[in-house]
Amino acid sequence: MLKLVTILLLASLASADTVEDLNERLDNLLQGGNLLLSLYGYGLNRLPDHKFPDLELRNGVHVGLNSLQRVGDATDNVHEDGSGTVHLHIGWHLFQLVFGSIRSQGLEYSGSINVKDSSFYISYDVVFHPACKVNLTRFELERLADVSLIASNPAADRDISDIFAEQVLPYYNAQVALYKNVFQNELQKSLCHNVANQNSANHLTAI
Repeated sequence: MLKLVTILLLASLASADTVEDLNERLDNLLQGGNLLLSLYGYGLNRLPDHKFPDLELRNGVHVGLNSLQRVGDATDNVHEDGSGTVHLHIGWHLFQLVFGSIRSQGLEYSGSINVKDSSFYISYDVVFHPACKVNLTRFELERLADVSLIASNPAADRDISDIFAEQVLPYYNAQVALYKNVFQNELQKSLCHNVANQNSANHLTAI
């Protein structure tokens, strides 16, 4: 999946010379990427059981990984020396977690957790002199917010946004951090392949 996301990001930046063009290209490619994610079965994913301090989740599935969307401007800031800094904010139109067993506040029930505001922030620097190098500076979930619960038990708290912000988001980012070096290496290989005979301007417009 990391290689697929890398390909989407690289293609989204190809020949882009304005923020507006970059946004439109990324939007279009995320649509195509969602089709590929669906094809490879990323629309419905099993989740491991996990116990947080105030929330225990079991027998779960994640719905909506194939609903990627841009949630902020995608920018490529080109510097005078030809290096560049890229900022991308990608979220999900549908981010739903369905569990057969949820334990919280002394209650146990089944239900679905809906995240209405999500954002994954990717930022990296690209330099070409004296050698091509990519430095991934941000690779993390910015937020999982506006979280509501639809539960089989009417006594369950419907707003669990605080629990997600304080406990679930840090857990997810700890898992994401395990793949940061892998993602940076994929960017390095893709961006720095065969650049010796190109100038800096072409390097950036070819990302």
